[in-house]
Amino acid sequence: MTVLVDGIHGGVVDKRKGCAGEAEFDGQSALIWFANAFHLFTRANDHKKGGHRRIQYAVSKDLEKFSDFSLVHFPTIPDDANIYYGHPYVIDDFLLMVMPIEREESESGIYVARGRNVEGEGLVFEKPMRIFVSEVYKQRTVDVNCSVETITNAL
Repeated sequence: MTVLVDGIHGGVVDKRKGCAGEAEFDGQSALIWFANAFHLFTRANDHKKGGHRRIQYAVSKDLEKFSDFSLVHFPTIPDDANIYYGHPYVIDDFLLMVMPIEREESESGIYVARGRNVEGEGLVFEKPMRIFVSEVYKQRTVDVNCSVETITNAL
């Protein structure tokens, strides 16, 4: 078995007390080929008590060595919003990130953001667009992502 990254990989974010500084990776991770490299997306647990998540990613040209993790930033989305997970889709030469975001009750929902790779900066995303409102339950949206065709048509 080959391990791509482990819980102490450079830049990884998992601030929960019970993890003692080691990240837990679960089924909400995604590995895609984009901009001539592999991009590994995982949840970043950004709060000591849990319940607050963001998206982090690491990059590899060969699946042998990955860069340090970097947090994904989305314009207009505050860093304390809860992005439970992100689903990346490659559409031509850009990346489409679909994600449930819990924030102020009136602004929670399923969002989509278009991103691209910028030399020297990494992934840069445009302002996310809410494609539909979703109620919040236990710091998560109650809806899951819709099909990529629906999202692409909404753009």
